[in-house]
Amino acid sequence: MTTVRELYGGAMTMQVPSGMVDISEFRQVPDNQEVFCDTSTDRSLIIEILEAVPQPGMQAIEYHFAQLANANDAAESEIVETTETNGMFALAGRQQAGKFNQQGTQCVAVLLALQRIPENDADVLITMNVP
Repeated sequence: MTTVRELYGGAMTMQVPSGMVDISEFRQVPDNQEVFCDTSTDRSLIIEILEAVPQPGMQAIEYHFAQLANANDAAESEIVETTETNGMFALAGRQQAGKFNQQGTQCVAVLLALQRIPENDADVLITMNVP
């Protein structure tokens, strides 16, 4: 089941899995992000509005995946599958990364969707992390 959630002060809406809570209710989240988490499964959903990267098409989502692996200090990362449909790019991958404030690493499935908005020089990146 999903719940329609307002994002960015109502500028847009999105269906979010019903069990996910808005992290901004508990801690500060950057203005360009909306972050949701399912506390029972540790899944997280992040919606980000970013400055468009110069890489074209599928290379752009691969760049975002590599940036995420770097930010997560991932010991390993692998792209499993990529696809493009109607100008929306999607990527499924895995990263071996540590969890915030915990020792050791775990394999995390990382699912990305990228919508490019060239008229605003922006990339909308949606990330689902599934430990």
